[in-house]
Amino acid sequence: MNEAAQIAVTAMNPMTLPSSVSVVQENRLLREIRARRAGLETYSYLVQTVLEVDASVDLAAIEAALTRVAERHDVLRTAFVLPEEGEEIAVAVAPAVRPRLTATHLAGLSAEERIEQATTVQNELLVSQVELTRAPLWHGRVLTFDEHPTLVILVVEHMVCDGHSRAVLAEDFAAELDRHRSGVTAPRPRPDQYATWVDWQRRMLAGPEGEELIGFWREHLAGTVPFPPLNAPEGDPEAPTEWAAERVEFAGEQRDGLLALARSQGLTAYMVYLALIVDAWARVTGQHDFVVHSPCANRTTDVSERVVGWLAHSIPMRWHDLPRQTPSELFRSVRSLVRDTMSYQDLPLPMMTRTFQPDSHGRARRRERLYYSYLLQQTQEWAMESGGKVRLIDLPEQDPTSDSDLSIIVRDVPERTTVSIEFNPRQIAAGFIAEFAEAVRESMLKASSTRPS
Repeated sequence: MNEAAQIAVTAMNPMTLPSSVSVVQENRLLREIRARRAGLETYSYLVQTVLEVDASVDLAAIEAALTRVAERHDVLRTAFVLPEEGEEIAVAVAPAVRPRLTATHLAGLSAEERIEQATTVQNELLVSQVELTRAPLWHGRVLTFDEHPTLVILVVEHMVCDGHSRAVLAEDFAAELDRHRSGVTAPRPRPDQYATWVDWQRRMLAGPEGEELIGFWREHLAGTVPFPPLNAPEGDPEAPTEWAAERVEFAGEQRDGLLALARSQGLTAYMVYLALIVDAWARVTGQHDFVVHSPCANRTTDVSERVVGWLAHSIPMRWHDLPRQTPSELFRSVRSLVRDTMSYQDLPLPMMTRTFQPDSHGRARRRERLYYSYLLQQTQEWAMESGGKVRLIDLPEQDPTSDSDLSIIVRDVPERTTVSIEFNPRQIAAGFIAEFAEAVRESMLKASSTRPS
């Protein structure tokens, strides 16, 4: 292992950790242990999965299907044994788990009321607590609505699930529900397990690929760190709320023109919105060297495609004096930057932070994180031979719950794009965020009126 990688891994392991724990899990577990020993409050980080099934599917069938899904994925039966002083962390995989579900029947509701009630339930679940030492690290609610489709709303601890895993879970649930309704009891071949991917990650990071990854990020972040300060004015410590949001809506011809320009430049929607947002930040703040963190799926190998687990992390994209004369020039630079950084996403952020910012102990100081997420909201569905289908759906956005002082979330649905700037007004001035939101709107309008070349 190269020297930088060795330093990073050593810093991640002040105590012995099991080999089946990934780097991002290590980071979370160590923070959890420190907080518990200090008597601080801890929080669950939950990923929601909302499944729509035919009204004829009863609770017993849903529970049976979820039990079978958990049998296929060891991580869904995993808990963690957190140590006392001098002891070791351990991973415990239960031989079987029973889904923790409660069912509620809501009668006589309109379509809008059903969505409203389901969103309320989802948001309540998202702020619930999941104990890391007790499997399964997930639970949920089943909502039935007379003859209308049933909703299965699950929340899963991020320790064992990420955004990409939702589709894997949904597809497996559809297959197992179909088999249960058809009376098929023989188990299917099991997919690759999270532990298999963790083993690959450890071997990769310890070899030449790990050295190449660290080399790229050392060059990309030269002269800065993964969490540099942001030029944002201080907020009001007496603000009545810790979270607020400014939103920019974009639809119709303006949205169509913007996406047409993106296509003409070979950009994805993710890239074009990111480019315009960072351009607006530079104009409002005068800051032309800063880092934006953006989630990546981190599934670059065949073994990771069907794995359920926490593979995702964020990558720090450094924006340094990008050309801003025209949208086309900006887009070309952003396209190259995104492609380069995404190509080196296999180096986990906690390891990157330990290597390049060793004094941070994995905890960035306040007002040093700017996150960008692009969410394409679309429904996925799987037909069942026994009749009906399972749909993976997105409920309307919940109130801001980010653990960053500034998160920019782009939600793209048919015919409309919403840029939600979620922030902590006690840390960042609300007036500044309003100015920034207006600059985002102006950047998008300018780009949408540019004729594609």
